[in-house]
Amino acid sequence: MGRQSPVFTSNGGDISFSGKNSQNVNTIEASILANTPALISNGGWASYYKYYIKSSTPEYYNIALDRYYTGIDGSIWLSFPSSERNKLQEGKYITLKKQHDTSIPVFVNNKYKILDISNEVPLEVSTVESVKAKVTGRANPT
Repeated sequence: MGRQSPVFTSNGGDISFSGKNSQNVNTIEASILANTPALISNGGWASYYKYYIKSSTPEYYNIALDRYYTGIDGSIWLSFPSSERNKLQEGKYITLKKQHDTSIPVFVNNKYKILDISNEVPLEVSTVESVKAKVTGRANPT
């Protein structure tokens, strides 16, 4: 009772998914097709089977982007909730998985290096002037 066998597999017993299929592939269906130890109910010695699913990618975090800003120099500033701060480090990279506020995946130009982290809003972002209202037309002198 409680004993587990090692993982049995064959050379064709693995499958990989590319990020390019992320919008189409989100489930895995598996079945046993080879000669296997039959379950006890069929006269065999196995009481159940397990499927082992392993990610070969390094550990990563999903973080939710709050908003983004374009800096005066053309740089991009990303704003994340403070609860996500410990998941980011200067010099590391982040990978954009989908467009902001959509479900559209991003496949190209989606890796960005973190150049700076600030707990305060950078001056160049907080003082950006923007047009609040605009009127077009001619003045009618009286």
